[in-house]
Amino acid sequence: MQDQLRVPSLRRLALVPEPYPGESLLSWVNALARMNRVGRLQALRLAGFARPDVSGYRPTVHFGASLTEETTARVQAATGLSAARQQAMTLTHYAGGVLPAFPSPPHWRTAAIWLARLHLALSVRSRVCPACLRESGGRWLLRWRLVWSFACVRHRVYLLGACRGCGNGLRWVGPGPEDAVVCGQYDRSRQGRVCLRTISRMRPPRLSDPHLLECQRRLDRLVDNPRGDGGRAILRSLHTALEGIRIGYDDAPSLPDTDAILHRRWHGHGGAL
Repeated sequence: MQDQLRVPSLRRLALVPEPYPGESLLSWVNALARMNRVGRLQALRLAGFARPDVSGYRPTVHFGASLTEETTARVQAATGLSAARQQAMTLTHYAGGVLPAFPSPPHWRTAAIWLARLHLALSVRSRVCPACLRESGGRWLLRWRLVWSFACVRHRVYLLGACRGCGNGLRWVGPGPEDAVVCGQYDRSRQGRVCLRTISRMRPPRLSDPHLLECQRRLDRLVDNPRGDGGRAILRSLHTALEGIRIGYDDAPSLPDTDAILHRRWHGHGGAL
């Protein structure tokens, strides 16, 4: 199939990072930018995400949800990274598993509609475990964008979804800094100055409830192996429960005794978890 696509002549990059296990596509692009000492937009162009005949390229806010065959062919020509490894860093990696099947044909507009209807993944943001970010050298995991990922079992903390400094959601797709551990977003409380808080140094809430810790362990196993024994039935039950929370938020029961941070989040979620 790739041979049938007309891949424009692209200069093969000499410095290409190896994808980190479970890494998201935007994180890999940032690693590519750091390795080649260029900005994120320049890295996207060099790697073939932008068509060579199109000027003024900027990624859509849904970058990383899916990739077309034309794009994967260009990126493979420029970086040597196979189409399968590229797609493994997009949310379509979970399609047909913990996420419903991806509609065809693939297109960024299709991906945007798919994500908007799902409510099962963060379409333009990501949560993060700061400790994992430190240990990986700034690599962001794809699974952090799933609603089923609310905590890091290894470090026993809740994932952060917003900057501790400016309060903005993390990992906005755009021409921001390629520095993976700095917020880099505009801080409206400081007259539009850029927030330079280091994400890897932020302190997330501790997860103390052993039941929630075990719940995240089971969800992690389900994400990794959705087709295992009973996986489909569990996913159906989870989807039904999640939809029930959204629709019947006003009638949602109170939580049992658990971490205080979860009670605060529950009372303020407004049906949007």
